[in-house]
Amino acid sequence: TAATTADDDNDDDNDDDAKYNEEVLSKISRPARKPSSHSKESIVKKYINDMNKDWKTPGDRELREITLSDGLTEELYFVPDKYHHKKVFTSFTIHSVDIDQGKEAFRAKFYLQFNWIPTEKDYKSLYDAAKNAQQYKKPELLTAWEPSWKPTVVFENVIEMHRCEWKPHPLIPEKGPFRQAQYKQWGKFRESDINVLYGEQDFSRIKWFCAELECDVTFREEFELQSYPFDVQDLSILFRFVSTDTVNYSVFALPNYFNADVTTSTDNKHEYQLKHPSLVGCMDPSHSQLDEWDVQNCLIEFKFKRVMLSLKLSRRYTPVLINTSLVFLLMSLASFATFAIAFEDASSRLELTMTLILTAVLFDTKSSPKPYLTYLDKYTLMTYLYLTLVILENGVAGGGP
Repeated sequence: TAATTADDDNDDDNDDDAKYNEEVLSKISRPARKPSSHSKESIVKKYINDMNKDWKTPGDRELREITLSDGLTEELYFVPDKYHHKKVFTSFTIHSVDIDQGKEAFRAKFYLQFNWIPTEKDYKSLYDAAKNAQQYKKPELLTAWEPSWKPTVVFENVIEMHRCEWKPHPLIPEKGPFRQAQYKQWGKFRESDINVLYGEQDFSRIKWFCAELECDVTFREEFELQSYPFDVQDLSILFRFVSTDTVNYSVFALPNYFNADVTTSTDNKHEYQLKHPSLVGCMDPSHSQLDEWDVQNCLIEFKFKRVMLSLKLSRRYTPVLINTSLVFLLMSLASFATFAIAFEDASSRLELTMTLILTAVLFDTKSSPKPYLTYLDKYTLMTYLYLTLVILENGVAGGGP
């Protein structure tokens, strides 16, 4: 009986050892889980699947009840930890443009503003940085703070990059280059389309991350001068977002119709100033070296991660016509003075006409380096042809019978 009991105990021990080894092996072989970006105090109340390319929706998001480090609770939207569409809403302000037509380049100084929904981890980190900066009286804790994710911008048609860095808002520099903001209702009319959209998308529970990128870049641009001096040029600034992580999210660039900080407009009907949410960019020509250009419009186009800012300019042709075309016209009219010289004095006629055509050749020092003829080139050649015909006529007539 004792031997049987000992054998049973050994069998039970062997079974326990086998079960233990099996549990250990299963834990070792189990793939490691990616740590969640939100703490255990967070409660996910709602998930909104917003995988589309429409600017009218903020993107994939989860409504969470979170607890901050000081015990305060908030109920806000954050991007989910699983795969999601990260929408980055973009607007711009162009401060100055300097065009070098000879080198086919232009230098632009501008700001790009980006807004996106943060992760809960970044939101709490910014909250703690702001609290510690105030508590310990160290503003650098907030001004030097950066989120774990921020837009990475790559320009495509660059000749030289003079500056490209994140800058704080000039009115609130103490908040640093990365700050929080909320969109509120526009103007006095609560039933406007944009205010209805704010209510439908529950914007009161979204605290956006906002950042401004100050850029000073020289871009390459091929000028089309076939219609010179009546030409219109498109100056293009191309950039795209680079994703460091293509597994957990996809980045989409979209126009920021939610925010009109970059421009204002006047509502004549109600006679008061309001910011217009349908505009996503502006330019101030007074700060630009555009003496010979008029700004027609400023457009922004979006395609997935790629964004193109297009500045359409039309040349002020009046100075060109006066300084160039009018001079050639006067030279052509002056050639009629040869007919006032006596018919027999052919040498004087030829001398006057040759002087006019040589003057025209010396004056024409602004020919286009392009492999085609512009309108002004064609006009100049027609002037040369006319003066050549006058020389031939004087030469033939001066030969006598």
